[in-house]
Parts: sequence; C-alpha cells; structure tokens
Amino acid sequence: MTPDASLQTFDKVTVFVLRRRGDSTDILTFLHPLAGRQIPAGSVERGEPLADAARREVIEETGFDRLTEFVGIGEWIETLEGSAVALADTVLSNEDGIETDRVRRGHRVRVERFDGTRVLVRLLIYDFNADPPVESPTAAGWTEATNFGTRIRRTFFWGISVRQKTPVFALTDPGSGP
Repeated sequence: MTPDASLQTFDKVTVFVLRRRGDSTDILTFLHPLAGRQIPAGSVERGEPLADAARREVIEETGFDRLTEFVGIGEWIETLEGSAVALADTVLSNEDGIETDRVRRGHRVRVERFDGTRVLVRLLIYDFNADPPVESPTAAGWTEATNFGTRIRRTFFWGISVRQKTPVFALTDPGSGP
C-alpha cells in the first residue's frame, strides 16, 4: 500500500453498558446471527461524532434507548498487516477496468497485489459460529489504493443511564447462546 493509504484510519466504537444487581454486574450483549454473542459496536459514519456513533450502535443492535450519557474510556489502534479496510463503498474491477464486484465501507480485505496506485484485494467473509471459524473467499478485484486504510481506531465508551431504578435490559442465561 502507499504511504498515504497506510496513514488513513477507519474509526469504530465499542460500548460497555453495565448494570449492578446486588453483588453482581451484568453487561449488555446481543446475539449476532453470524458472529455470536457481542457487545454493541460498529463503524463511525463520516462526520459523525464518536459519542453519537456509540448511541446509534447501542440502539441499532440492542434496541436499548435509555442511555443518557456516553463517556469515552480509551482507544486502541490496530495496524493491519497484509490486509486493509475499505474507507468507502468501493467498486472492484478486473484488469480491463470492467466492474466485477463491490466492497462495502468498513469491510476488511486481504491485499493480494499492489502496483503503485492500485491494489488487488479479496474480500473474505467469516462464519464465527463454526469451530474453528470458516473463511469464505468472495469478491475480488482491482481498485485505487486510496480507497483503503491500514489502521482501525476503536474508541471505547461507557453507556450510562442516570435513572436506573429497575433492570434496564433482560438477563439471558450465558449458557443458552454461543
């Protein structure tokens, strides 16, 4: 990848929503159909403030909309080796420039070749419910290297509800899901 592309960063958020119940603490999770049990997290839209992205992800993934505050608690930056992340929805084409497929913003790809300004990438889809996870190669093609970044910055938040007098989400048996 080019030095310019390697400096481009894709932002994500992860939100921890906790509830105290006597001597124990519960954490809000949801069951993703392919990836199993997860904490609310996702991609930040272009121009979206990080705390707004945190709120949106909690609501989209869990339906829980009673959080009143999102407090940033840290960040982690991952530098990708041999792979990249799409910074925007990206058209892939064959060597003749004919469109072959698309990669959605935020999806990670394996970088197979780099010719100076363009990259040959392959999108991989994983089924994390399988043990071990199953990798399925899908879309492949050429595109501009500047469509991809090689860093992901994940910002972590606490989601807080100031009026938490009753349980704010349903408990599930940890043994009932993946």
